[in-house]
Amino acid sequence: MNRIKGQTGVKDISFLKEQVKIFPAQPGVYLMKDSSGQVLYVGKATSLRHRVSSYFIAYKKIKKVKAMLNQTENIEFIITQTPYEALILECNFIKKYSPYFNVMLKDSKNYLYLKITNDDYPAIARVRAVQNDKAHYFGPYTSAKAANSLYKLISKSFQLRNCKGKVKPLKRPCLAHFINQCSAPCMANITQDAYLKQVQEAILFLKQDYKPLKQFITQEMIRYANQENYEMAALMRDQLFGIEEMIKKQRVVYSKPYQQDVWSVFKIENHACIELMKVRDGKIIFEDRFFHEQEFEEEESELLRQYLIQYYFNLSQDIPPKEILLSHSIEDTKELSSWLQEKFFLKKLDIIVPRSGDRKQTVNLALENAKKHFDLHFQDQFSISPSTISPLLMKIQEMLQLPSIPLRIEGYDISNISGVNSVGSMVVFINGKPSPSHYRIFKIKQTKGPNDFAMIREVIARRITHHDKKFGELPDLFLIDGGPIQLKFAKEALEEKNIFIPVISLAKREEWIYRENSSDPICLEKTSEILKLFQRIRDEAHRFAKSHFTKLHRKATLSKSIRKKSDS
Repeated sequence: MNRIKGQTGVKDISFLKEQVKIFPAQPGVYLMKDSSGQVLYVGKATSLRHRVSSYFIAYKKIKKVKAMLNQTENIEFIITQTPYEALILECNFIKKYSPYFNVMLKDSKNYLYLKITNDDYPAIARVRAVQNDKAHYFGPYTSAKAANSLYKLISKSFQLRNCKGKVKPLKRPCLAHFINQCSAPCMANITQDAYLKQVQEAILFLKQDYKPLKQFITQEMIRYANQENYEMAALMRDQLFGIEEMIKKQRVVYSKPYQQDVWSVFKIENHACIELMKVRDGKIIFEDRFFHEQEFEEEESELLRQYLIQYYFNLSQDIPPKEILLSHSIEDTKELSSWLQEKFFLKKLDIIVPRSGDRKQTVNLALENAKKHFDLHFQDQFSISPSTISPLLMKIQEMLQLPSIPLRIEGYDISNISGVNSVGSMVVFINGKPSPSHYRIFKIKQTKGPNDFAMIREVIARRITHHDKKFGELPDLFLIDGGPIQLKFAKEALEEKNIFIPVISLAKREEWIYRENSSDPICLEKTSEILKLFQRIRDEAHRFAKSHFTKLHRKATLSKSIRKKSDS
């Protein structure tokens, strides 16, 4: 397609406005097309006229909308009976046309699936495309390592063949049989019924349906033992042991047997990590993530909505649970729930954005993972060019007489009660904007008792020992929550290591800025943009420290309560 990416100049789009005036105020799907008829964007609307008209209001404000309308020569629509039908049609059109301006889940052909074939003696295989061949498909797995490990585990535990085509009688089995990774139906070592039972067990395992699988294998083990078929009984025992070992390794997040898919998204500009965490019986059994990088920035809610829709649209065998948790609110939750219930024959399915409690903590865990994976994946893609440096940082450099522009500012705060469960927080602002993937928490280890000053020194001293990718480079400016005494202790920590990085502190009550080598604080107007930025960094450090201290305090209180009950 001959299209100029990112074409954001002003264009006369009055002809499109006239076209949209006759759109019906009914639900449906709209398709934006260029001069060659190529679909640029597919969208769903409860009211076609209202939704498409909203793009003209956003034309001068949002780069993506401007670029999209600049290349649009025609907008077509299809009316549907309900918003639910529009959602289904939207999914189908995105899959069919792969429009440039839509948020796109990476082509599923690039991901691995595990396939159990539809043969008399089904085989297991690793494939990169789902076909309409009545086989069982599991995935997609964005991590080839995870898919390969699962493939090996299935081969070892359930001894399914991995050869292609139909089973043909052989005089000698292949190597897989000799290393106990195939039951060799080619040698008639196993009956078809017994082999198909192993296939069924493997399918239950891949569906993470462990309870019926364990019951089934236990019954088979007892049956074989009663028949004095000790070889098969031992095989069943080994399978049961392998499943138990896998369950032990799974992280427990609930005391109750909740079944959930948990979705979270973390983004900076037009880069994002979308994290999927599967919880079964209160345990995390699977984690995967999708990395998003497109020319134009999208809101978290729209990213989450599109990835969720496209993921479940491509899903075939792995049925979602009755509860899907999200880190951000999205549109169409009612229609999405109805669609998933119909697609997977579920009686009930709830899509929730939890606000508090255990579910909120689980979503926060998924969000924390998204932040960490974002940091690892995109760590080299956020270099700042001179043309994009915030002018406010240049003013800060001039005011504080800093040796360099403070592109990276780190803010620090301490949170504790009487010196118990003390933590220090480190928040990072890059080019004047928060970078949550770089945030870190320090559990106070060396300072005893309620001594906030010594704790600040400990945290700064520990921070400057880290030069790895996890922490990132040292900042251009340290900002400490407090007054001149906190500033003094932070400076001492730096001087002990012969590190000369500027430090300032911001006192809460007067909002005065204290700096090194000057007893007079800087007093800025409340309307000062510099002061507002420093306040934002200070407040973010305070919030981050407080949230982690509260978690530690709750855990400690709960642990004491449990010990008291056990003692009594």
